[in-house]
Amino acid sequence: MKNLIVAPAGLDLSWIALCTVLVFLMQAGFCLIESGMVRTKNSIKVAVKNLLGTIISMLAFTTFGFSLMFGADVVGLIGIPDSVNFYSDPHMVSFFLSQIVFCSTATTIISGAIAERTRLGTFLVIAVCVSGIVYPIAGHWIWGGTLIGTNSGWLRSLGFVDFAGGTAVHVVGGFASLAAVIAVGPRRFIPDSSRTGGHSLTLAVLGCFLLWFGWWGFNGGACLAATAQLPIVLLNTQLGAAAGGSCATLICLLHKKRIEVVPLICGIIAGLVSVTAACHSLTPHGAMIVAIIGAALAYSADVWMKARGIDDVVSAFPVHGVAGIWGTVAFSLFGGKEFLNGTSRLQSFTVQAAGSILVAAA
Repeated sequence: MKNLIVAPAGLDLSWIALCTVLVFLMQAGFCLIESGMVRTKNSIKVAVKNLLGTIISMLAFTTFGFSLMFGADVVGLIGIPDSVNFYSDPHMVSFFLSQIVFCSTATTIISGAIAERTRLGTFLVIAVCVSGIVYPIAGHWIWGGTLIGTNSGWLRSLGFVDFAGGTAVHVVGGFASLAAVIAVGPRRFIPDSSRTGGHSLTLAVLGCFLLWFGWWGFNGGACLAATAQLPIVLLNTQLGAAAGGSCATLICLLHKKRIEVVPLICGIIAGLVSVTAACHSLTPHGAMIVAIIGAALAYSADVWMKARGIDDVVSAFPVHGVAGIWGTVAFSLFGGKEFLNGTSRLQSFTVQAAGSILVAAA
């Protein structure tokens, strides 16, 4: 069984290695944003939590998560454990490395949402469950069969498209964050559960820049090689961030009569998330429209959560969950017809919407 599974065709070792490094930089970006948005006394605790969460998620994904995600298929729902020999050749090792940092990203998203409220041991248990079970199973639904040249994942077999992880990573991380913040409740020291802004917004801005830079590897790595498809993917990534940040700034000016740093950061990230699932199929103008709508939806969701006392420190659910679902269905609305696999936009929209909702519910 292990001999039937090989790295995807056309994978470029050098390009994937570069993208892996860039995505790993994203972990530093997430860490800096979270550290900057908490109180001074908790900033080092947050940094250590992110380090240990990354370590644990990588070990869990290596031990059983990767096989559950890409292993031999069981009725489209899950891969067979220990069915992938990921160190069989350099190309497979390269692919595995790229996937292990994707997995860590989903776990890091949750870390920011529940900052300052959970014990380290509790978070590490969450990290194991998400990186070893939840994310791999959702990933198998979407990308199952990648290593054996089939569409064996049940969502993939229906024509579901998630080019770079808008659903598999961000919807999973965003909705897991929502469940977590509801379970742990708001921070006790914050009146009416509103965000204080953190002790160092400069640190958070630096983290945003690192995150934005690393996103080149996140979306670009899905190309598997520096092909003719890569430039439009990178351009749409850049424009998504710029359009999302611009939209959030404008809304903040209209809503609060001033520019605030945190909404700007969240708008940039929401724009990046919004274009991730369909970055290969959007025109530049389409990417900007998708990002603008995604940032507006994320801002609205953040206001809605605050009004109900739901304390999400880094707005993980609005930015990743809400913008992630929007970006997934936006593929059907704004993606080029040649990418719809012969289906109508309505058929594609139905699959994209239902698939993203089911992943969120799972």
